[in-house]
Amino acid sequence: MQPQAHDVDVKALLRITVWSNIPTASNCSTADFMVTSKLFHENYKSVLNDYSAYMAREVNMSKQQTSSDRILLKYFNNVQGNLIF
Repeated sequence: MQPQAHDVDVKALLRITVWSNIPTASNCSTADFMVTSKLFHENYKSVLNDYSAYMAREVNMSKQQTSSDRILLKYFNNVQGNLIF
């Protein structure tokens, strides 16, 4: 399967549906399951989570770094001088 010209647009729409908590069907089985659900014809009040405390938290990266994190940081520190802006 090769990427299609509209691949970026589809991915953006899927990110919006996930972020907005919108049910999305990507195949016939899932669509059938969603449409035949008893919740399809009832009122539904969505729950919006408050992530402000999570976003405002302080993260100490030195204690949480894994070996792959250290490799990536080393790579980006080495490449940083070669970047053209």
